[in-house]
Amino acid sequence: MYKKAITALALSGIFASAHADILLQQNFDNVGGLTAAGWVMTNASTPGGLTTT
Repeated sequence: MYKKAITALALSGIFASAHADILLQQNFDNVGGLTAAGWVMTNASTPGGLTTT
């Protein structure tokens, strides 16, 4: 009985992966066109250098 259950589980995993589709695609291949697509580029870093103590 366990052998049939494991075989069925393995086959369902194989069939599920065979029908996988892209769920989310952001198209980051063209970084220059990101702002035209509505993305905002913000530099949130702090400048390096000497700090006062």
